[in-house]
Amino acid sequence: MDKRLVRIEWIDAISHDGGAWLSAESDTLLPSNCMSVGWVLTDTTEHIHIAAHFSNDGKDMGGDICIPKGCIKKVEELNGFG
Repeated sequence: MDKRLVRIEWIDAISHDGGAWLSAESDTLLPSNCMSVGWVLTDTTEHIHIAAHFSNDGKDMGGDICIPKGCIKKVEELNGFG
């Protein structure tokens, strides 16, 4: 496969689940640190779209995610794969 394999460290938004009322003074909710690995489908000035799984012929994929560039902390090229 001729796609780049990368590991992306990024920040995701997070929220409280459910409808319970919470104290606004004691809340310590912080963004979530995330990591994703996959082959690059598209890389634009706005986002990176990667996929973790491909069929043997490379025509079908799954496990994809599109990450906004503003959320990305680091992109590492993983050489020797693909």
